[in-house]
Amino acid sequence: MSLNRLERGGASQTHRTAGRSLRLRAFMLLAAFCTIVELVTSANAQEMAVPCYAFYRNFLGQWIATQPASIYTRMGLLDIQPGQVGNPVAEVLNANCRGGDTGGE
Repeated sequence: MSLNRLERGGASQTHRTAGRSLRLRAFMLLAAFCTIVELVTSANAQEMAVPCYAFYRNFLGQWIATQPASIYTRMGLLDIQPGQVGNPVAEVLNANCRGGDTGGE
């Protein structure tokens, strides 16, 4: 009887070890996938030109969108509608577009 208990205990230990190994592999695969997605997103953000022509800076220094546009920010891809833009978009425009009241690059 005690031999039977030892066999079951050993099998249970092996089963637990295999379960941990499977969870670790799944975690590693998920981490690799997230890294690849981040790299692709970053590459797309760098490749996409900032549409400076769709914005101008008013006399108060605020950026105004004159037409719908899409722009990559630290928050991801944002679809912009005409009107005043928020800080994440303004940061990208400040870094990539020349200001002025006539807009343009």
